[in-house]
Amino acid sequence: MRIKLIILGFLLAGSSFCVLGQEKNGRVELMHGEMELTLDVSNMKDTAGRFRFMIAGKVFYPPVVDGKAVVRQELHEPRRCILSFITREKIDNNRGVEPQDLVPEMSDQFFFLGVPGNNKIVVKGTLSASEIISPSFQQVKYRALLDLKDKYDTEFEKENSVLIKGVESQRDTRIRDSLRTVLFSIHKNAYNKYYNDKILGFVRANPDAAASLVELEEYTRDRHLENSTLLDSLYDNLTYQMKSLPMAELIRRRLRSLNFNNRSVGTTAPDFTQKSPEGKPISLKDFKGHVTLLEFWASWCGPCRSANPALVRLYKKYYPKGFRILAVSLDTNLTDWRKAIETDDLEWEHVSDLSSRNTTAKLYAVAGVPSNFLIDENGKIIAVNLELGKLDEKLESLLNASSVQ
Repeated sequence: MRIKLIILGFLLAGSSFCVLGQEKNGRVELMHGEMELTLDVSNMKDTAGRFRFMIAGKVFYPPVVDGKAVVRQELHEPRRCILSFITREKIDNNRGVEPQDLVPEMSDQFFFLGVPGNNKIVVKGTLSASEIISPSFQQVKYRALLDLKDKYDTEFEKENSVLIKGVESQRDTRIRDSLRTVLFSIHKNAYNKYYNDKILGFVRANPDAAASLVELEEYTRDRHLENSTLLDSLYDNLTYQMKSLPMAELIRRRLRSLNFNNRSVGTTAPDFTQKSPEGKPISLKDFKGHVTLLEFWASWCGPCRSANPALVRLYKKYYPKGFRILAVSLDTNLTDWRKAIETDDLEWEHVSDLSSRNTTAKLYAVAGVPSNFLIDENGKIIAVNLELGKLDEKLESLLNASSVQ
C-alpha cells in the first residue's frame, strides 16, 4: 500500500514534491483536487428559495434540478464550508437586490468540511439536520469538533437556565442589561476554560486532522492573542502533511507576527517613512515626544472600520494630553483609502505605500489588520494589539500620570 501511495503521489504531482493524500480506513484521501458536491433536497419541505454555499472563500447559488443541486470547486486543501438557504419570501420582499446582498436564514445552517472528491449531502427536513453520506476521515473529525462546540452551548444553557430566563423575561431595561452583563461574564470565563481544555485539547490530540488546522487558523485570527508558547506547541505538534497545506503557511506567518509582537515590547519602534494621501512624506520619528498609536488598517477591513468610531472618541479625548495616532494603511487604491478616511472622520495622520506588500507592515511583521503598537514619548514600544478598552485604560494611566507631574 505504501508503494501505491508513492505512485499515486507521483502521478498527481508530476516531478514536484508535495504531500497530496493520506491513507485512512484503507482508502486514500486527497488533500487537494476537485470537489464535486451533490446536495439532495428531495426530503426538504420548502425548496422554492435559493441554496447558498460558502466554499473556500467563494459563494455558490446552484440551481435545484430534480431535487438535487451540484457544485464543483477546485480545493487546495480541505476547507470549512457553510450551507444556508434564502427563502422565497425574503427574495420576493427584496426585489432588485442581488442574492449575495441577502442574509440567509441564520437559524438553519449546515457546517461541514469540504474535501476533494465526490461528496454527497442529504437534507433531512432542515439544513441543520443534513448528513454527509460516507463521510471521509477528515469530515468525521470535523463533525466531532463541531459536536464539542455544540456540547458547550447545551451545557451552558442548562447550567444557567434560571439566569437566561431572567434576562429574557425582564422588562426593566436597566435590570435586563445588568443581568446580560453578568451572563456575558459567566459565559466568557466558562467558555475560555472549556475552549482551552476541550477544543484545544482536540487540536492537540488530533495532529493529523484538517479540523485541527482549521481550528488553529480560526483561533490565530485573533489579533490579541498572548500565549504564543501554547500556539507554537500546537502548531509544532501537527503532522508534516498538515504543515504542508496552504493554511499552515498562513498560521506560520501569524505566529511569526505574534512572536515578533511579544518580543517587541520594550524595544525601540523601527523608524520608517511613507507618504500621506497628499504625497507628503511622514516619518515615525516625527512623533517623538508624544504617546503614539501606530495603527495598521485598511478601507476594506470590516473590523477596522467598525472600531473607528470608538478610536475617534479616544483620539479626541486624549489628543489635548499629547496622544497621537499614525495610521498605516494596507490599501492599494488611493481613492478607496481617501474615501474611508473622510467617511470615518479620521483626523489623525495617515500613510501608505499603496503596495500589496506594505513595507512598514512587513517591517513590523504584521500578519493581518487591525494591528497596533503603542509607543511612548521616547519611541519605545510599550504594548501591542491593545483592545480599545485596554487602550483607554493605558492612556488614562500614562497621560493622566504625566499631566499630574
